[in-house]
Amino acid sequence: ENIIDEDNENSKEESSSLSNTIKVLLADDDLLCNLAMRGLIEGIGKYQVFSFYNGVDASNFFEAHGSEMKIVFLDVEMPDRNGIETAKWIRNFEKLKHMSSVPIIGLTGHEIDYIKKT
Repeated sequence: ENIIDEDNENSKEESSSLSNTIKVLLADDDLLCNLAMRGLIEGIGKYQVFSFYNGVDASNFFEAHGSEMKIVFLDVEMPDRNGIETAKWIRNFEKLKHMSSVPIIGLTGHEIDYIKKT
């Protein structure tokens, strides 16, 4: 879907800014949290969020597009592969492919003691 209005004299500038977006990977199994985070990040502008509802899908996407990602947000507790397992998978993949380490930020609604146990 083309979001650029061709009749708008600013369309070339807008198109250029879309190609210069900062790509973000987000994985959170909670629909509301996923949508809220995506909306907050993209609402800032300049950011394009690729969102998933589990760690396996996020890992598969990272395998194909990881070098383009500038930051990763992972929910700690998700089905199939949780955020901690996904973060470890990403780090192993980066080492295997000799990639720079992307910043990974963990998200959770749990208390810190739960996270320490995980």
